[in-house]
Amino acid sequence: MMRGLPCPRFMSRHRLRPWRSAIAPAGSYWSGLVSAGSLLGAWLVAGALTGVGPVAAARPKPPAFPTAAELRTIQLATFACSRENGAEACSLARSLADPLMDNPLLPSFCKDTVWSIVQQAEPAATNSFRRRDDLDRAGELLLRRCQQPSAATTRKQEAAPRRPPAAGGGTGSSRPPGAGGS
Repeated sequence: MMRGLPCPRFMSRHRLRPWRSAIAPAGSYWSGLVSAGSLLGAWLVAGALTGVGPVAAARPKPPAFPTAAELRTIQLATFACSRENGAEACSLARSLADPLMDNPLLPSFCKDTVWSIVQQAEPAATNSFRRRDDLDRAGELLLRRCQQPSAATTRKQEAAPRRPPAAGGGTGSSRPPGAGGS
């Protein structure tokens, strides 16, 4: 370190005084409260409240269900990997399916299907019937399991009548009447 130049770590507070007095006049109540930290904090709070600034810019976009077109693209890539057994087709299927694993809106049975695509979409030495069938089955299940449920479907399930209780006295016994017992 060169002699004669003050180290910023050891600078005294009186050297920061001109900067502070530009914001709040010396001797006022605010002169002691204004500092770089409080100004930065106020800027971040104002940005968070107004939706502008680094806080709002760093906020990630909320996840959404994949569209039917995106799922169809993954399905076709999976079918191509199953049929061609090539490195390019299989890596495309894996790269398209992998982001679905990070989507928190997708149910676990959808992610099980996506996981099977990611794991099985590898070029094999021999393109066996079992390998092709497993990949094709995962591709077929992808659309059924990963699409966003429509509002009409969920209303139907909620409005469906529940099964009435079984007839037969309602004793809770699994034995048929007259079978004896204690």
